[in-house]
Amino acid sequence: MSLTLKEKQSNYEFMRILSMFMIVFWHVIGNNVPIGSLNSSLSFCFKFIQTCIVVHVNSFVLLSGYFSTGKTTTWRKGLSIFFTSWFYRVVFACLLFFTAWVPLSHIQFFQEIMPFDLKNYWFINCYLVLLLLVPFLNILIHHMTERQHKYLLFVSFFLFSIVPFLTSQATVSNDGYTVIQFIFLYFLGAYLKKYPIAQNYHFKSWSKNKLQLLFVFLFFGCFLTNFMLSYFSNDLIQMNNSILNHIGTTLNSSLLNYSNPLVMIQSVSFFLFFGTLTIKNKWINKISTLTFGVYLFHDNYYFKQIIYQPFHIGNYLNFYVLIPYCLLVAFILFCAGLLCEFLRTRLVSFLKKRKLVQKIFTKCENYVQEF
Repeated sequence: MSLTLKEKQSNYEFMRILSMFMIVFWHVIGNNVPIGSLNSSLSFCFKFIQTCIVVHVNSFVLLSGYFSTGKTTTWRKGLSIFFTSWFYRVVFACLLFFTAWVPLSHIQFFQEIMPFDLKNYWFINCYLVLLLLVPFLNILIHHMTERQHKYLLFVSFFLFSIVPFLTSQATVSNDGYTVIQFIFLYFLGAYLKKYPIAQNYHFKSWSKNKLQLLFVFLFFGCFLTNFMLSYFSNDLIQMNNSILNHIGTTLNSSLLNYSNPLVMIQSVSFFLFFGTLTIKNKWINKISTLTFGVYLFHDNYYFKQIIYQPFHIGNYLNFYVLIPYCLLVAFILFCAGLLCEFLRTRLVSFLKKRKLVQKIFTKCENYVQEF
């Protein structure tokens, strides 16, 4: 999920690292903690945490719109993402198949080592489609006026965020795991790049500290409102009234969707806050280039079936040590993913120096450029 950027800024690279850690923590909770079965205090804490860190995926796509606008070709980035994800799938398929840690059938094994697989890595599938559309999206962005761009965002926000939230996906289906969501976020990221909020006439006179307070207030305001709605929706579901039950169910089913309007505002506030920071650190920039591998390492469809087993998280359910223990597990998996991606990049760097590989790569590059 970490995409190499030509314009390196440590503030956004730090946001990328933090967002990836949030994703790992989110998956540790989602794959191991039955929140509804916990005691009320722990359930409250985990829901609070989830509502806070739900911005992780949106922040990545916003970065793409922010940094990729103006570019006409994205095939290099697309190929890099495609072959990196394929590398992880092949490695894990071979490891699990020949060790029998996960019982893979011969069909499942061959499905995994094939280049295309829609079962693994939903984010990659959506992102690759977005990259195919980026050259055309950038043409549109380049020719739109600020007013037209703003109108497009308002219409998209209404159709693909507010309407799905209020209708529980019945009218327009977008829970945030869709290409539609990625395109909307791309346009939004591009707008924030093209028309910086600090240069907007409403905020020109604002100091950086004042802007930071605004973004923090919006982040926590949306996050706490969304969190309170979760308990309000549960109360409505339990009432003896079909209309209130329907409203409660509708609210409850959309609270942690990436397209939720409150989550969207929370995500933009999160993104803009990091834009106000001044951070320059080469280690942050280096680590951020490895975060894509963290995602591929810990969220592989088959590998994640065994990756949590050594930690025995189920033994700590309903103990208050569960939260810090889940944080520790997330940190270990995050570091393991960084290490694996570092080793993969060293291997790729070694192979690229081989004459045969260089020859094959040059031929492939020339073939693609002929289109």
